Amino acid sequence: MRALVFAGTTEGREISEFLALNGVQVTACVATEYGSMVMPCNGSIEVRAGRLKAKEIADMLEEYSLIIDATHPYAEIVSRNIKAVCEEAGREYIRVFRPSIKTDHAVNAGNFPQVVTVGNSADAAGFLNTVEGKVLVTTGSKELEIYTTVSDYENRLFVRVLPTLEVMEKCMELGFKGKNLICMQGPFSYEMNVAMLKQTGARYIVTKDTGAAGGFEEKISAAGDLGVTIVLISRPPEKAGLPIKELKEELSIRFNFTKNE
Repeated sequence: MRALVFAGTTEGREISEFLALNGVQVTACVATEYGSMVMPCNGSIEVRAGRLKAKEIADMLEEYSLIIDATHPYAEIVSRNIKAVCEEAGREYIRVFRPSIKTDHAVNAGNFPQVVTVGNSADAAGFLNTVEGKVLVTTGSKELEIYTTVSDYENRLFVRVLPTLEVMEKCMELGFKGKNLICMQGPFSYEMNVAMLKQTGARYIVTKDTGAAGGFEEKISAAGDLGVTIVLISRPPEKAGLPIKELKEELSIRFNFTKNE
């Protein structure tokens, strides 16, 4: 049995390991070389790095009996492409759904943060131009160009991105450098978020609802306790999918898997 997993998330790594543990040959597709570095080293898991277009996805489907979309909750375009290609080919589309976290129930100490919800990164940058104070941007490097429209961004904004040479070079070319450039791999603990918010003196933190697996709860808990305002980029709507635990249980029943770790 062969499975095609569109990964790049904690769930993608977890479901790939789960399938491999149960004797399935897995091809895990990730968008970047960094994504391939953090995938498990396993003889039953082949990692393919690079962004795929719809036709490239369609060309791959025939080789696999199981197709799983475990991409990021905000990877709207690639998820739409995977689903459309599966529907066109008459193949089952299985989506791993990462549950959202309600900000008003996720703050450990009960200090609920102020949340400004925006539709996208451009809206976030627009909002930041209406306020004063330093900002910790934790949404990665993909749309970082948009934040160069923020007034005095080189000094006001601190960006937290993945620690790769490619990402670092991109950030520096855009004007994010020195103490305003934080290159680290998450997810981050509550204590680490508190330390970074204090160190940067941020009054605002730009984030996405990355769920429990993405460290969202720890992030908003830290913001709430420090009185930092959250600028929350809302999730694209998702109509169907299963949390990772439920998906593993369903696959175990369907294929008689014996190992569920």
